[in-house]
Parts: sequence; structure tokens; C-alpha cells
Amino acid sequence: MEAEFSVPSTEDLKDPALVTVEIGSEKTQFKVMKWILCHHSKYFRKAFSFDGIEAKSGKITLEDVDETIFQHFLRYIYLRKFPYHIANCAKIDVGKLVGNLEEAARLFIFAEIYDVIELRRHCVQVFILTEKNDVWVSKRGDLSILSLVFNNVPETSSLYRLIADIEIYNLILKTEEETRIWMETVPKSLAVRKLFLESHGYRRMGHVLYSCDYHDHDSDADRENCPIADEIF
Repeated sequence: MEAEFSVPSTEDLKDPALVTVEIGSEKTQFKVMKWILCHHSKYFRKAFSFDGIEAKSGKITLEDVDETIFQHFLRYIYLRKFPYHIANCAKIDVGKLVGNLEEAARLFIFAEIYDVIELRRHCVQVFILTEKNDVWVSKRGDLSILSLVFNNVPETSSLYRLIADIEIYNLILKTEEETRIWMETVPKSLAVRKLFLESHGYRRMGHVLYSCDYHDHDSDADRENCPIADEIF
């Protein structure tokens, strides 16, 4: 899937300034072009655009950010490269698939905190493609991704809403044991919604899942121009 990017201004492209980003408890330093960082992240744009400590020093420290996740972020904004590929994912070992999705979820959490909307959209699409390829991890017995997302992002976030809807409308719990474990993992509000639908003998209730419902488009025009097909899944 090709990454979607907004177009930088001519003034941005002429700016050669670098800033220093210190990552983790070791404060590993990365030199990043200021305009690229600020173009893709509202958080960094605010930090480096006003008369604050970061703007004056040209340096910012992110002690709670994992170095690998930050490297994925840099590859994304510089090269349009994303580390997770869903092609032929039905053949991927469940352990590797869970590992990839866990990193995608952690990258989404980073993008949520530092307001990188294009990266959030791309992470969400990884999960959509996983479901469309019928290899959704909870269907394969692993609920760790659910815990990671539900415990680290707000209910209003696109990834939270996506996973909640897939679990409620698309997941079939076949045994009492599966149901018990699932209910212990997800937020109580999700369990109540799903059990209500199951008890009435239907799950979707006319609800259709569209990809762009989870892309955080700013407008109808933005949605219409989305390079990712707005498909039912």
C-alpha cells in the first residue's frame, strides 16, 4: 500500500535546518530535518515553531519513546517505507503476525501521541488488511493486541474503534471458554455490546464496515480523494 502524504511548501523544501531528537533513557540522538519533522507532526511543529526551550535549542528529548519505533517513524517520513507487509499474510506464522501487528500498534500509539495523522492512517490500514485477509489475530487465538490497544489509546481513536468493531461484528466466539477469555480481555462496554447482539441472534444489525471510516479524513473531499480504496470488509 502506497503511503499518502500531503505536499510540503516551497519554503519548507528550501529550509536545510536540522534538529536533534533524543530518544529513550539512553538519550540516543537523531539528527532530523526540521521541516520534514514539523511537516508530518503537529506536535513537533508546535514544539519547534514557538519561542520555547525546544525552538531555541533545536533539541527535544522523548524519554518514553522506543528507539525502534522512532526509527520506523523516520523511515516513514523520509522514504515512505512501512515495515509491515500484509501480502500473503495467510501464510505467515501466527507468532510473526502478532509481532508485526504489535509493532504496528505501538507505531500507531506513537503517531497518536505525536499527532502524525498520515502514519496513523497507514497503521490502521495494516489492521484492516489483516481482517480482509481473514487472519485476524483474535480469530487465531491471540488477544495480546487487543490488550495493548485498548489499554493505550482513547476510545475515540481510529484504531480503537476499528478493533472494537471487528471484534463486535466480525468475530464469532465458538465456545464458552473462548467467550470467557475474550470478556476478560476487552473493555466491559465492548463485552456488553457483543453479548447483546449475540443474544438476539444477529451480529451486524445492518452495520457495514468501510475502510475510510477509520482513516480520520478531515473532510468528504479528503475521503473521496483517499488513495486507499474505501471498501467493505
